Amino acid sequence: MKIIKRIIKIILCLAAGSCLVLSAFLMFQMYKPVLDASKTVDGISNYAMKVTDELVSEDAKIIGLGEAAHGNKEFQELKLDVFKTLIRDNGVSAICFEMGYGEGVLINDYINGNSAMTIEELFSHIAFPIYHTEEMKDLIEWMREYNENSHDGYLEFYGFDIQNPEVDIYVISEYIKKNNIAPAAAPIDAYLANEFNFKDERMGEVFDLLNTYKEELSKAAYDEDAGIDRIRKCIDNVFLAKELAAIPSGDSIAYGTYRDRTMAGNIEEIYHYAGCPIMITGHNGHIGYAGSYVKTMGSYLKESMGGEYFAIGTDYFKTTANIRSKNGRKNHTSYSGDLLAYQAKDLGTYYLRFADLIDDENLNSIITGKMPTGSLGESFGFLNSLLAATVRVYAPVTDLYDAMIFVYEATPFTQLEE
Repeated sequence: MKIIKRIIKIILCLAAGSCLVLSAFLMFQMYKPVLDASKTVDGISNYAMKVTDELVSEDAKIIGLGEAAHGNKEFQELKLDVFKTLIRDNGVSAICFEMGYGEGVLINDYINGNSAMTIEELFSHIAFPIYHTEEMKDLIEWMREYNENSHDGYLEFYGFDIQNPEVDIYVISEYIKKNNIAPAAAPIDAYLANEFNFKDERMGEVFDLLNTYKEELSKAAYDEDAGIDRIRKCIDNVFLAKELAAIPSGDSIAYGTYRDRTMAGNIEEIYHYAGCPIMITGHNGHIGYAGSYVKTMGSYLKESMGGEYFAIGTDYFKTTANIRSKNGRKNHTSYSGDLLAYQAKDLGTYYLRFADLIDDENLNSIITGKMPTGSLGESFGFLNSLLAATVRVYAPVTDLYDAMIFVYEATPFTQLEE
């Protein structure tokens, strides 16, 4: 019996020791790139630009701005800063967000003075918590003020995602009721009252109604309504969401591939509809040209648009981001190990256009070599604190983007008071 106890004790000690060794190894993997990146790169200041400088050539028609983490104030503020620069230099007059198309319709109505909603009511219809921020509010209010005072045209707002069809359905329902279009929308009302969810079989009644409305709204009699194209697109978007919802929940690759391909298609439609250069913004993993598991939205756009699509990534050296966790939203700290982001410690936030570095042998070797950049999504767990691959992308940045904006330390966004 004593021998058995001794054997068990030895096994437990070995197991504990193995866990300690494994933990130490994982921590080493996590923090060694951070130490390696904490050094100055000579000559970078010769190419560093401000986001108020001319960022892209006039050839760019769709300009993508990514964010390394959704939960940071600095990356949300950069959306407005870059938008202002592109309005000034590239004739951009529309910004498109990684949010539902219907949400974009509501925001667009608000910034153009065509909505009776207060800003608080508007935010109640925005599904993603990452947009319930003071920074997002500032962007919307700035666009509204711009349109109120502009004599040179007006700005437009779009959403291009397909994950939250309930807002599309709400927008359609409001239009149908306002224009007294038959038949009555009882199944839609039940869905919007949360009597059943999007995957429930009762959605069949909703889809039948939407097909009826689509046929009615395709008639030329509605063409004089300035907003009819957006209502028609809301209907199309619901059916795109239907296909997304039909993908098995465990098949993340199929889900991500369909979503990115469809978002790219939505953006191209928006571009042609807007008739001018547009800016799009979303996570780096969508804006860029390569992803870990799926073909990205940016890759699809590059295929179809060629040089008319220009991708700008972002990165931090250190971030404390507001991210959804098991027990609600919390602030989580992470490091990228990005050598170029470390340079922002002395340079301040800066913009680097990779084509400018081709003739600089040292800097070109950095951007074309495999290097870590930060990547945080909308969830954070224990393994994210240990496994580098869950919080970083390892690739030449030239394979991912045409340019990047680097922030030394990013801080949590400012949540709106509910």
